[in-house]
Amino acid sequence: MFGNRKKSGDVGHIKPSTQGTSNEISFSVLHAKSNAVAQDQGSPARPAWELPQEELNARRTKRRRGRRLMAAAITLAVAAIVVVVASIVVVNVQRQLDHVAYTKSVLQKVLDECDQLQPFNDSINDALVQNIGTKPYSDLESDYKTAQTQSSQHDKRLHDLKSEIEDAQQYLTLPADKEAANQGLAAINAQLNLIQMAASDMEFALPAQKAYSDAESAVGDILHANDLAREATELTSNINAENAAASKAKSEECLAALQTASEKLNSVQNEVLTLSNAAESTDSQSSTGSSEDENKQQSEASAEDEGEQQPEALTDNQSEQQPETPADPDAVVSTYIEYVNLRIKAQESAIASMQAYIDRDKTTLQQANDTYNQLETQAASLMAEQTLLPSDDVSAAFNKARTPYVDQWNSELARVTVACSAIRDYLS
Repeated sequence: MFGNRKKSGDVGHIKPSTQGTSNEISFSVLHAKSNAVAQDQGSPARPAWELPQEELNARRTKRRRGRRLMAAAITLAVAAIVVVVASIVVVNVQRQLDHVAYTKSVLQKVLDECDQLQPFNDSINDALVQNIGTKPYSDLESDYKTAQTQSSQHDKRLHDLKSEIEDAQQYLTLPADKEAANQGLAAINAQLNLIQMAASDMEFALPAQKAYSDAESAVGDILHANDLAREATELTSNINAENAAASKAKSEECLAALQTASEKLNSVQNEVLTLSNAAESTDSQSSTGSSEDENKQQSEASAEDEGEQQPEALTDNQSEQQPETPADPDAVVSTYIEYVNLRIKAQESAIASMQAYIDRDKTTLQQANDTYNQLETQAASLMAEQTLLPSDDVSAAFNKARTPYVDQWNSELARVTVACSAIRDYLS
């Protein structure tokens, strides 16, 4: 065993251990075949149970190809997922951009509608908020009627825009976009309120503006009548039949001017009283609740302090602190009405006197002249200390009555202004 070296071509330990046995020939044959195969392939001998090298290489190649294919498939799957996710993100972003762009276009239309309604708002503002008489009544009425004819169309478009904003608002995600949409709704709602309020506001303001205009016009008629009366008197300085007829004609013109002034002043007086009643009604409604609570608290406090003598004390206070009766709201107008009525009667007497002169009726002439002079003196005395005009009564009554109208109008107008300013900032 020891010292024996393997020779080339020996297959393991099989051949030495089977030498001289019955298996020697079989192993020799196998050994020879194995050596032949090894020599043919130019490689060392390998066991018969091992696979051929080509098949091993083919299997290795197949396994490497499978691993590469699997890696490629995983890479493609991951890439596909990334592409799908990216596509979804891009689509959502694009949709959001579309919603924002649509909202911006609607908000621009809201601004356009509010700009187009500016003349309408101005017409109410001029009649209701500005100082009475700032603009002629005829212009106020004309401007309002012109703007009113278009308000119904704007009203419908604003309602449509409101629906569009509400539909788009649910898809907006950014706070700035949502806030801009809210400002659009605020502008629309406020402008719709202005349109709705305009009718009642102008029903209140226009009659007052007309009364103010009539009051000023009535004063103009009185001044014109004074000129005519002066001319009629001057014609009697050199009396004759012709001058008497001319004086009578001037007195008739003067009478017509005074009658026109009287009609206007009576209309003015009615409007002043209407305004005054409206102001008193508003004041009473707003102060009823607070006054009742205040009086109740004062009564309870007085009862606790004065005990049984409370009725007598209250009676004394009431007798000592009676409120002064306020001046009539139409005091100035009433004075002018009385003055004009005196002047009308005086001119009727002047006409009668000139007719009596033409008719040569001295008795009637003397009586008519006396009546004329008496009435003119009374009229002059009535107006001697008068410094105010009928329009002052109108202005005072209007300013007192318009407060709730003006407050509500200014509040809604301010909402429109603020909202539109915010929208412009957002769109810029």
